[in-house]
Amino acid sequence: MARPGLRTMTRARGPGALAVSGVLAAAAAHAQPAPPSARQLDHASWTIRDGAPTGVRAFTQSPDGVLWIGSATGLYRFDGVRFEPFEPPSSQPLASLSISQLLALPDSVLWIGYGVGGVSVLARGGVVSYGTSDGLPEGTVNALARDSAGVIWVATTTGLARLQGSSWQRFGPESGYPGGMTSDLLVDRRGTLWAPNSAGVFVLPRGASRFVRHSPPLDPTGSGAGVPREAPDGSVWGASTTLGLTRLTDSAGRATPVRPEAAGLRMTWGLYVDRRANAWMIADAGLVRVPLATSATRGRLDAEPVSLTTGPHVNAVLEDREGNVWVGTAGGIERFREPKLTPLALPLPMSGPSLAPADDGSVWLASFSQGLLRVGERAVPHPGVPADITSAYRDLDGALWFGGPAGMWHAPAGAARQGTRFTRVALPEEPGAGDVQAIARTLDGDLWVSIRGGRAKGVFRRRGAAWSLAPLPAILSNQLALTAVADSAGRVWLGYVGSRLALVAGNSTRVYSDADGLQVGTVTALLVRGPRLWIGGETGLTMLEGGRFRSVAATEMLRGITGIVETTDGDLWLNGAGGITHIEAAEVRSALQHPAYRAQAERFDYHDGLDGTAPQVRPLPSAIQGTDGRLWFTTETGVVWLDPARIRRNRLAPPVQIRAVNAAGRRYEAGSRVILPARISQVQIAYTALSLAIPDRVRFRYRLAGVDTAWTEAGTRREAYYTNPEPGRYRFQVTAANEDGVWNPDGALLEFEVAPAFYQTFLFRGGLVLLIAGLGGAAAALVQRRRHRQAQAALKHRYEATLAERGRIAQDLHDTLLQGFAGVTLQLKTAELALPEQPDVAAETILRVQQLARASLREARERVWDMRETSLGSDDLLAALESMARERTANTGIEVSGMAAGPRRRLSRPVEDAAFRIGREAVVNAVRHAEARRIEIHAEFGATTLRLEVRDDGRGFTLEEGEEAGRRGHFGLSGARERARAMGGHCDFRPRPGGGTIVELELPLKAP
Repeated sequence: MARPGLRTMTRARGPGALAVSGVLAAAAAHAQPAPPSARQLDHASWTIRDGAPTGVRAFTQSPDGVLWIGSATGLYRFDGVRFEPFEPPSSQPLASLSISQLLALPDSVLWIGYGVGGVSVLARGGVVSYGTSDGLPEGTVNALARDSAGVIWVATTTGLARLQGSSWQRFGPESGYPGGMTSDLLVDRRGTLWAPNSAGVFVLPRGASRFVRHSPPLDPTGSGAGVPREAPDGSVWGASTTLGLTRLTDSAGRATPVRPEAAGLRMTWGLYVDRRANAWMIADAGLVRVPLATSATRGRLDAEPVSLTTGPHVNAVLEDREGNVWVGTAGGIERFREPKLTPLALPLPMSGPSLAPADDGSVWLASFSQGLLRVGERAVPHPGVPADITSAYRDLDGALWFGGPAGMWHAPAGAARQGTRFTRVALPEEPGAGDVQAIARTLDGDLWVSIRGGRAKGVFRRRGAAWSLAPLPAILSNQLALTAVADSAGRVWLGYVGSRLALVAGNSTRVYSDADGLQVGTVTALLVRGPRLWIGGETGLTMLEGGRFRSVAATEMLRGITGIVETTDGDLWLNGAGGITHIEAAEVRSALQHPAYRAQAERFDYHDGLDGTAPQVRPLPSAIQGTDGRLWFTTETGVVWLDPARIRRNRLAPPVQIRAVNAAGRRYEAGSRVILPARISQVQIAYTALSLAIPDRVRFRYRLAGVDTAWTEAGTRREAYYTNPEPGRYRFQVTAANEDGVWNPDGALLEFEVAPAFYQTFLFRGGLVLLIAGLGGAAAALVQRRRHRQAQAALKHRYEATLAERGRIAQDLHDTLLQGFAGVTLQLKTAELALPEQPDVAAETILRVQQLARASLREARERVWDMRETSLGSDDLLAALESMARERTANTGIEVSGMAAGPRRRLSRPVEDAAFRIGREAVVNAVRHAEARRIEIHAEFGATTLRLEVRDDGRGFTLEEGEEAGRRGHFGLSGARERARAMGGHCDFRPRPGGGTIVELELPLKAP
């Protein structure tokens, strides 16, 4: 009997499918390396501890990328990160939890077959089930298929049927099919339906009405009817418990049965053929992988055992749309995929590998633990070099050099094409010279070797047959150079601990350090490319060209770099502590031109097949390029390679799904209308992307229209959070990119609504607006009334001030002009009386009259000037007062000085006008009345106030004199105080100790 539960759908053709003939051609072509073996595939597993179901019996993948899993305990969905049990509607439950088969259709309809019989169809969230009452054969569902006409077929342990309308049509002898148990179904690319049973393999050609027997039964014993599968080239293969693997047709569909030699491999049940023409077979020995092209041509099975971690009982195999192969077992789920980096399969574990290119595209491989190997199609031991090699090197001429504590070995250029023979080269200070750390050889034949430990320590140069210490400065004497490289100009570059780099040209040496711009820490990698020298170290990467260092920063951290390769197109490949980093040429140029630029970098790590990290001390370098263009990288325990021209990329943009919205302790499914309650403090939106290859590297970005002005880069996070959303409608968008940066241009969209609280409704807000408007109108009226009163008071104050000012000026004119001209009149009368008899007295009197008239006119002009509006021009207050004082004291012998405190600046017009008038009055009084010899003006510009002092050393005054002048109507002390009070400040006049007067003014900078 066939073992129930195996789901073995044939992978449909697609852009990535390879024909068997193409596989044969690729295997024969020298430039195309062999595809990875089963041991070289990336392998991951999930068990019940990871949330995975156990007893897995079926897989299928729906068009949205979801991996559906059927198990003995129900139906599950997997997005690459989490397993989620499927919960059908409570009114439409699944017919059983024991699921044996799954079939996802392009229209997102999912068919489910049960281990206890019957099927269900899941469409648009609803479930419809069928059983024997609908005409379905009894027994476990062994297979589900849809033919070229879109008709659904079901194979069970008791028969074969297809869906006609809402009932099932069974097939028996009247249709050419013998009936009974049907172990599997296949619809090939030609539309032919294959149905094996114990009587043979039967086919129903496209458009035919009767089955035709194609071949004898795959399992003549009757214990299992067998499994047919189609290869990518169109050939059909079968497998059974007794005959093993059988080719039923060739690529043209012709019946050409071929049974490759089983080589002791006895099939039990189950066959799956992936898009690379690999047959995955479930045998007594467990799961094996067989390249069908090899089996077809060699006539035997090259079976590769596949190691499983969740148990040997395999029940289902499926290849998804990204090329991952999924295996379901009793203990969980396993995934196999071709990594970007191909691990080198070696017969024994290797410690400390070192590499050197060979002429034919292969590489030479040595290590601490094994002897020399030549690695091409397979690893071949070479007896010419013993184990314990610590350094491998290919010089500029193509010659090979290997060094270790037991000595050095050399093979000349071209020896690989003629049968390589290595010659031993003695090291300095043998025996016990030490470990060889680095080797370099110039074009003129000088050999440079850095040796660690032992009797020899430091860098040695061999010229001819003689060794000597390298001509290095004292700071590097006996120091170990971690890495060395020779350029085409005959120079040697040596990298040291402590961020030091030595350039040896002939017998002269220059040492670079961090003081010169070399800031990579310990130098562990060197690469010469034309005029450029690339330098890698513990803390970064830099380039030396034309005597100038230029560092390169990248989006991936560059540290512990011990291998550098620059390809012919200018791309950089770095092997370091964090994995392998790839920087494209355009990004390298941008980083070199703009020091602040961070180059976009691609990281390869354990997800891509890299186990371990690059060696940090020895052997170096940890990256080389082979003569066929392939890149080789070493870790502490292994070797991987990559062809940069043929990197396997995932070109499928990941479908994006919004799973649910969580708010106020409740979950809202994204497929329904989402209305969130009022006054929620946080909204959590869960989303995912269906990329199953490397889900850990799927990156997301999202935005909420009306809230986010730009996309939010979420990295690998699969949830978005928003706090205190306002009531209203929202539109959330999310998109994702796979591990190779392929973005889904459409992403997923969710529209949801936040309900308003009662006080956030339109009615409440409208009423509140009306209330506020009414209160505001009343307040505005009160404010307007108050302003009107203030304006009337201010107008009255200005009117009274104007009257007072006019009265003061009138009094001043009376005191000056009228009194002066009264004196002139009296003096003229005196001159008139003296003129006849005393002409000398009359002449003297007329002179006094002239002087008195000029003085009266001058004082009258000053009083009129005081009535004008003061303007300081472009000067600040202190400068204007100093200028005015110097004009008034010209030719008088009075000294004038000014001093400022605080930041000098222009003040508001009213403040400057008041301060200038008061200061000018103080200066005029000092000139006119005080008989002063010195006038000092001090201005302090504070943050909120202005302080002004005018000091003189004149005769001073008493308070009684000031009060008497005020009673007589002079401006004096009372006028200055009134002007200061009008500005919100105060002004004081006081005697100066030792003689003189101080006028002190303080005004706020904001005029009232």
